[in-house]
Amino acid sequence: MQSLEKLISHSVTDRKLASIRALRQSPAADQDPDRPIVEPRTAYPLLPAADFRSDAIATQSLFAAKSR
Repeated sequence: MQSLEKLISHSVTDRKLASIRALRQSPAADQDPDRPIVEPRTAYPLLPAADFRSDAIATQSLFAAKSR
C-alpha cells in the first residue's frame, strides 16, 4: 500500500511541476528561464490529468515467495 501512495504522490508532483513549467513558457511569462521553479503563491491551472500516465511494476521478494 505504501508503494501505491508513493506512486500517486509522485504523479501529483509531476503534474504540478509540468503545469508550472507550462505557465513559465507562456508568452505572458516575464520570468528568467534560469530561475528555479517555485510553486506560485496563488492558484494556477493544472494540466489535464488525462495527459499523464502512471506506470507501476509489482515485485515480490524471493524470500516471501518461498515462505508460502
